[in-house]
Amino acid sequence: MADAIEFLHEVDISDFEDAAGTVEFLCQIDRIFDFLSSSSVFAKGDKKPVSAKALFHIGQLLSRRQDYLKQLTDSWGNIMVHHPKKAFVQGFIMS
Repeated sequence: MADAIEFLHEVDISDFEDAAGTVEFLCQIDRIFDFLSSSSVFAKGDKKPVSAKALFHIGQLLSRRQDYLKQLTDSWGNIMVHHPKKAFVQGFIMS
């Protein structure tokens, strides 16, 4: 989905001129889902399973994802972790 939106932005479709934030959001959420659903020992990147060897690196990745989620705002600039509809952000952070 992010690739399609980014393509429409790049070919100057006017409805997608401010799509950079949406593309970033979709990419971050995709990476979080990849990590949370990792299981194969042969997977690479965010899809590889947690191991003692990679624990420090994974901790850094998760910290960056949490920081991203904590700074998300709605279209009026309200921080989502303090918003009445904050459950999805808090759920990802707690995962």
